[in-house]
Amino acid sequence: MFYSFWDVLRDDNGSVAIEYGIIPLFTALAIFSAAMAVGTKVRTTLNMVSAGLQPAVVVVDEPPWAP
Repeated sequence: MFYSFWDVLRDDNGSVAIEYGIIPLFTALAIFSAAMAVGTKVRTTLNMVSAGLQPAVVVVDEPPWAP
């Protein structure tokens, strides 16, 4: 009934379940890393576009046809 520490280490019951748990862990880690990398590139691109458009924005206090 009682297992020694070494018996527990040698027992391979449940090892498949652990492997099936590790596979989704690494898959999620890869997806998260890819999303963070893509998100950073998209943010940089949008910031560059925004910086390029800012000089083109003109604020007019009154319409040009006003007397």
